[in-house]
Amino acid sequence: MPLPGQFSAEIYTIVTLEAGEDVLVCTINASAAGQRDGLKGALERHIDRFAFREVPLAYNWADA
Repeated sequence: MPLPGQFSAEIYTIVTLEAGEDVLVCTINASAAGQRDGLKGALERHIDRFAFREVPLAYNWADA
Protein backbone atom coordinates (compact mmCIF):
# COMPACT_ATOMS: atom_id res chain seq x y z
CA MET A 1 0.00 0.00 0.00
CA PRO A 2 1.42 3.41 -0.93
CA LEU A 3 2.40 5.83 1.81
CA PRO A 4 1.42 9.54 1.86
CA GLY A 5 3.11 11.25 -1.11
CA GLN A 6 3.19 7.97 -3.06
CA PHE A 7 0.90 6.28 -5.51
CA SER A 8 0.98 2.89 -7.15
CA ALA A 9 0.88 3.16 -10.93
CA GLU A 10 0.92 -0.57 -11.64
CA ILE A 11 1.82 -3.76 -9.81
CA TYR A 12 5.41 -3.56 -8.52
CA THR A 13 5.68 0.13 -9.30
CA ILE A 14 5.83 2.89 -6.68
CA VAL A 15 6.12 6.57 -7.54
CA THR A 16 7.19 8.96 -4.76
CA LEU A 17 6.84 12.74 -5.06
CA GLU A 18 8.77 15.01 -2.71
CA ALA A 19 8.25 18.76 -3.01
CA GLY A 20 11.01 21.17 -2.09
CA GLU A 21 11.05 24.95 -2.19
CA ASP A 22 12.06 25.08 -5.86
CA VAL A 23 12.25 21.42 -6.88
CA LEU A 24 9.99 18.38 -7.19
CA VAL A 25 11.81 15.07 -6.75
CA CYS A 26 10.04 12.16 -8.45
CA THR A 27 11.31 8.66 -7.65
CA ILE A 28 10.04 5.72 -9.68
CA ASN A 29 10.65 2.19 -8.40
CA ALA A 30 9.52 -0.14 -11.18
CA SER A 31 9.95 -3.83 -11.84
CA ALA A 32 10.69 -3.18 -15.53
CA ALA A 33 12.58 -0.45 -17.39
CA GLY A 34 9.64 -0.05 -19.80
CA GLN A 35 7.32 0.79 -16.92
CA ARG A 36 9.80 3.32 -15.55
CA ASP A 37 10.32 4.99 -18.91
CA GLY A 38 6.59 5.17 -19.61
CA LEU A 39 5.93 6.73 -16.21
CA LYS A 40 8.62 9.35 -16.77
CA GLY A 41 6.69 10.62 -19.79
CA ALA A 42 3.34 10.41 -18.02
CA LEU A 43 4.65 12.39 -15.04
CA GLU A 44 6.18 15.05 -17.29
CA ARG A 45 2.89 15.51 -19.17
CA HIS A 46 0.83 15.75 -15.98
CA ILE A 47 3.23 18.14 -14.27
CA ASP A 48 3.38 20.33 -17.41
CA ARG A 49 -0.41 20.39 -17.56
CA PHE A 50 -0.85 21.50 -13.96
CA ALA A 51 2.18 23.81 -13.80
CA PHE A 52 1.47 25.52 -17.13
CA ARG A 53 2.35 28.94 -15.67
CA GLU A 54 5.86 27.69 -14.88
CA VAL A 55 6.80 26.29 -18.31
CA PRO A 56 9.21 25.46 -19.72
CA LEU A 57 10.16 23.01 -17.00
CA ALA A 58 13.39 21.03 -16.99
CA TYR A 59 13.37 17.32 -16.23
CA ASN A 60 16.68 15.88 -15.12
CA TRP A 61 16.08 12.15 -14.82
CA ALA A 62 18.82 9.97 -13.32
CA ASP A 63 18.63 6.18 -13.29
CA ALA A 64 19.86 4.58 -10.08
